[in-house]
Amino acid sequence: MIIMMRYLACLALPLLLNPTVAGIHALDQTWYKLAVSANGYTIDSTTDVLKKRAFKTTAYMNVEWTGTEYAFHIFTNTGTATAPVWDANYDDFFSTEGANESLATDVYMDFPVANGDVGGFLTFLISVKKDASGAVKSVSLTSLGGEAVDGNLDGDEFRGGLSVRATYTTPAKLPFTP
Repeated sequence: MIIMMRYLACLALPLLLNPTVAGIHALDQTWYKLAVSANGYTIDSTTDVLKKRAFKTTAYMNVEWTGTEYAFHIFTNTGTATAPVWDANYDDFFSTEGANESLATDVYMDFPVANGDVGGFLTFLISVKKDASGAVKSVSLTSLGGEAVDGNLDGDEFRGGLSVRATYTTPAKLPFTP
């Protein structure tokens, strides 16, 4: 009997450590405020001269579990500071790795703004904080590195490094109604 219980425990352990099977999905139905920044270069569309440029914006992201992976929706302000227009203008999917959904790798994100957009690949470190009962209290995502491989600012191609810091928020704190 003890041998059989050990055998079953050995079979079950990998399943319990897998967040997909264990049903952890801490990011499901969460919202994040994103601080997006990119430093790099544009190539002037008329003179082909390389210019140093920086890009910063605030975006919001909603994440939901689909049953096999996470779907995310990015909202950016494509209007102005005085007349904001918040649009859900980029959607995609990502998967996590690790027993606590610790990493999300090769996540492509695009951030459209009034004067163009910056898009690229990121790897995120995911930190989940739980209360004493084990319920998720907060989640943060920090990019470990990123590359802006697709962008356009004021009509000029943009390439460079990309960084995103995501902090947990609630729908009540959004500057728009989802």
